[in-house]
Amino acid sequence: YLTWANGRMPSSTGVMTFQKAQKDIIQNGTRIFATVGDNITGSWGGQSLRIRLAILNHDLKFIGSHTDIYGYGHESLRGNTTRDLMNRLGSIVASDNYLLNIGNNDWRYISEAETVNNIKQITSSLLAKKSGATVFVMTLLPRKDSNDARNQRVNQQLRDWIAAQGNSRIKLLDLDRDFRALSNWSSLLSWDGVQPTPEGYAELAKIINKYIPSSQTSPTPTTSPSGPSSVSFTLGMNPAPVVTST
Repeated sequence: YLTWANGRMPSSTGVMTFQKAQKDIIQNGTRIFATVGDNITGSWGGQSLRIRLAILNHDLKFIGSHTDIYGYGHESLRGNTTRDLMNRLGSIVASDNYLLNIGNNDWRYISEAETVNNIKQITSSLLAKKSGATVFVMTLLPRKDSNDARNQRVNQQLRDWIAAQGNSRIKLLDLDRDFRALSNWSSLLSWDGVQPTPEGYAELAKIINKYIPSSQTSPTPTTSPSGPSSVSFTLGMNPAPVVTST
């Protein structure tokens, strides 16, 4: 059934189209991951990243305090900067593994040095959430605007830091290097030059999966990563502000 957000029922009647999300996801994987970050892994096409990974790698099980349109848990919020993420670290779930991608929105008012330092602190905080946890620190994706050079400088500092740590629980997942190596990478970014297209997310999932190889075979999820389906209802003002689907 559907209920109105904040109790705010539409004032008009008629046929309305809603996005229908399949929530009855059954995850058989034993490797527990939480994706942590911003719009790249949390909004628009980013919502399809987890199901694309689940189809490629049946070992994976995604958890989080938020749920994407396919029913997978996550910890990625659209528009977040590294500062925003630091402020909500307390609400992030404890997980065996984290896929961390943050810093894509920092260019507006956060220095490169602070971005790198914040990512270091975020990584340490995630590691402390559960004994033996591993954080896969993803470099920032290439972009088609003037901030691409900034991303590359931040990425190199992250590579250097992780190499110097020598900590097996902090792993480099070099999205920038591997995505940029695709001959058509610029065509895999959408109109804003930052967010990947559906084809770009398909490549992104393949890249991430290379770093976490599968060791089991199990049924793939039945939900398609192409997007949620829509369903139409005829809404009348009486008798009730709740619509039941059939």
